[in-house]
Amino acid sequence: MKKRIVPVLGLAALICLVNTSSEVSVSGHKKQSINVHGMLLDQQGNTKKINNIAIGGKVEKIKVYERLAGENMDQVTKTLKQNPVEYAATATLDLPKEVAEIRVNDPVTWTYKKDDKGRKTKYVEIIVVLKHDPARTEHPYLINTIQKLSCDEISPAGPIEMPDMSWHAVKRLTIEGYSDRDTGTGYECKPIETQTPAGCPVCPTAKKK
Repeated sequence: MKKRIVPVLGLAALICLVNTSSEVSVSGHKKQSINVHGMLLDQQGNTKKINNIAIGGKVEKIKVYERLAGENMDQVTKTLKQNPVEYAATATLDLPKEVAEIRVNDPVTWTYKKDDKGRKTKYVEIIVVLKHDPARTEHPYLINTIQKLSCDEISPAGPIEMPDMSWHAVKRLTIEGYSDRDTGTGYECKPIETQTPAGCPVCPTAKKK
């Protein structure tokens, strides 16, 4: 069953993870038409301002699966007794328009394997908070580990391209705004307490640059 996330309410928040052992360059990743920017907090407590955020090379239509019922997630072996692709509702994330924050509270790998001869599929549980949600409702999802996080660190010298990152290294990703490279238009999402009805057409609570 497919389901699309509908934005409810909330701030702009989101995060991208850091692998300090890998080399970086100052060229920047392949540019998406929408440049999403925000803050990254990794599991070591390091914080970076980042842009060019993407998940699995996408900024929208990012497929995730609703968390399985408790009895189908073995807390001891960290295995899934059901295949999320077949038994969990599918949702799609839209980073610039819908997502405020993504957190990884428990960076462990959940594994599904159909049988002894089957290939293992690995997931990480993420917590998603949507924009325009003053209650900051937490939505738990499973994301395939092949959908890595990519982003560039913002520095005075220019964008520093970070290596694609595993969700195990991410603590919190906060989305603060985005810009359209084709039109040159940018939007900054404001905290919920300062939101007003007027704003950009795709993000009612956004502040146009």
